Amino acid sequence: MNQFISLIPAFFVGMIVDELMGSARQNVLFGLVGGMGIAKILNTLIVRWRINYELRHIDFKLPQRFAEQTLRGLLRFSPGQNRNHNSGKIQGIVDKGEKGLASLLPLLIFNIVPILTQIIVAAIALIWLDWSIGLLVCLMIGVYSWVLFRISRVFDSKLDTLQDVSSWTNSLRMEIGRNLPAIQLVGQEPKSEKRYHHRLSRNTVYNERMWQGLVSARNLTSLIVYISEPCILALAVWFTLTGKYGPGTTVVLFMWMTRSSSGIAQLANFHKQLLEYVAAIKKYFIVMDIKPAVCEVSNPVRLTTMAGRIQFLGVSFRYPDTSGLLTLLGEKPNDGSKTPSRNGALRDITLTIEPGERVALVGESGAGKSTIVSLLLRAYDPDEGAITVDGHDLRMLSLRTFRERVGFVEQDVTLWDSTLQENILYGVSDWQRELITRDDISDIVEASRINAFRDRLTDGLQTKVGEKGVFLSGGERQRVGIARALIKNPSILVLDEATSHLDAINERHIKEAIDVASAGRTTIIIAHRLSTVRDADKIVVMSKGRIVDIGTHDDLVARSETYQELVASQLA
Repeated sequence: MNQFISLIPAFFVGMIVDELMGSARQNVLFGLVGGMGIAKILNTLIVRWRINYELRHIDFKLPQRFAEQTLRGLLRFSPGQNRNHNSGKIQGIVDKGEKGLASLLPLLIFNIVPILTQIIVAAIALIWLDWSIGLLVCLMIGVYSWVLFRISRVFDSKLDTLQDVSSWTNSLRMEIGRNLPAIQLVGQEPKSEKRYHHRLSRNTVYNERMWQGLVSARNLTSLIVYISEPCILALAVWFTLTGKYGPGTTVVLFMWMTRSSSGIAQLANFHKQLLEYVAAIKKYFIVMDIKPAVCEVSNPVRLTTMAGRIQFLGVSFRYPDTSGLLTLLGEKPNDGSKTPSRNGALRDITLTIEPGERVALVGESGAGKSTIVSLLLRAYDPDEGAITVDGHDLRMLSLRTFRERVGFVEQDVTLWDSTLQENILYGVSDWQRELITRDDISDIVEASRINAFRDRLTDGLQTKVGEKGVFLSGGERQRVGIARALIKNPSILVLDEATSHLDAINERHIKEAIDVASAGRTTIIIAHRLSTVRDADKIVVMSKGRIVDIGTHDDLVARSETYQELVASQLA
């Protein structure tokens, strides 16, 4: 409505010109001027009402909704996918996508749609005033729009590449930011600055060439308007000279045509911004549409209790190729080097772990020990064979309820910038937390040997440990990880190099704690230090993705060459 009313002042101007060229009656002139003023005031009021109306109907929580939806989408991926994905590039893509989604709606409502309406309404009014002039203006708009569309198609792939280059640069920045202390301690500041400068330079050059080309193409396209507008105006002047209509009508045609062409110019100004948002949103949805590698069945089995009997039945597995994902995430500008193949592929693994049994996995690096744990925690699904827990195929179990009953201590414990107690309780579900008492926490703190360093903390368990547990040593972080696993009272306990950061004294204390904690529950231990695993009920010796022997420490020392070599290397 306001677009139609906005045309009325120009119509009054035309009538004023015709009146001035004729009898120039004062009362009529002042009436026309007053009518023009009323039309402008009315248009202003309608515009303000429209803006207030649109503001009331815009969901200002959209950025929050998009952020929540993004996190939900990333959490759909399996742990293996999130481990293999380059988190820096993923984060850059989703950040730009969220910004594009949150900005696109206001851009459309407050800019694009009003401008398009202005152009269309002005064209309709011109057709009403003079169909020949109106059709010529519509032809100009059509040709301009078609050329602009073709430009967008040409630059579409280039915008995708620009997004890749930008993500490639941002990922390096995040990587450097995460590893600043390590860079400084080895004196590699100049090298890091050089690498970042190189990527920034490539990003800047590509960005500059990209947008220079787009602006140049758009400026050439604007010639359509610059050439067409005076030609159409000359035709209107000719019609005036031949007496088809008066000078006032020519003024109205000129003002309405200017309104239409100015709308085209305004639309072109938002073209770059619109293309950026669309390119970012496309990449965002590509990431969000990646199918989870591990999916839960529609009606999963929820184990209320778990004995902890685990079977690997002819399991074979190889880590999936991520080259397609790397290309998506911006690896095209890289130096051409290929991603190395992952070790740890498993071949025909058959193994039974009885309830309450303590089993150790040993072997050289890359033998497949951690891969077995990853499959048990269902970070991946096996390519062949099956894994069962208490007779149930792992793929049939509820992921959440299963993982709630598994305690997992990894080699590099993840800690949050929160209190020591909150980090211990992090892996506990809400229903489990309600059952935990202060005495339970005290027992776990004692069992994991956290008491050994708690006294130096200013606020005890309420002391903040800093981002990634920066205020704790490596061994102290490891003990927090052990406490986090034990507080769940798990049916299955998995320790992946849980004592790797501890000295000999603390290792002995933790080993004693593990002995107590593993009593009555199935325990799987991965360790390079044979002193940690020699008392296991059985030791599984692995090499190149296969099980080469199973037995106790004494049995294996007597008969297994592979185990003998591991023992000899430890003694050496």
